[in-house]
Amino acid sequence: MRKEILKTYLKLLVPVTTILILFYLGRLVGIFDFGNNQANRLISIILFILAASFSIAFPILYRTWFANKIRNQNETFSNQFERFEKNLIIIAMISPYFILFAILFNIPAFYFASVVLFGFYSVYYYYPSEKRIGFEKKIFRVRQD
Repeated sequence: MRKEILKTYLKLLVPVTTILILFYLGRLVGIFDFGNNQANRLISIILFILAASFSIAFPILYRTWFANKIRNQNETFSNQFERFEKNLIIIAMISPYFILFAILFNIPAFYFASVVLFGFYSVYYYYPSEKRIGFEKKIFRVRQD
């Protein structure tokens, strides 16, 4: 089960990491020049709110919905739990993609740093480690097959 969840995690992480490295190398070599014009404040605020929402708020809401859905069950089936974990990771791993938009729109430093921090938080916190998956299996009373 963990391997499948890890595959989902990596499928979402590898593209954004690759594109960020290419942006950095392109900027270093001089291929990409995003200019000195900064995006207007509205775009910056929207990116900030979206990054925060997909990093913190939506995963909490989804987790709460899942806990409420299974609250009357004595145990949770492993396929149900695996689907929950994959969806949780998909929701959270949207946040790092907002870093790309922050670079393209050249948003101000405060908002850019915040979007990057939300992206790093998602990558770090939702990594499907054995410890985290095991802990959540206990919380949701997952049936051991």
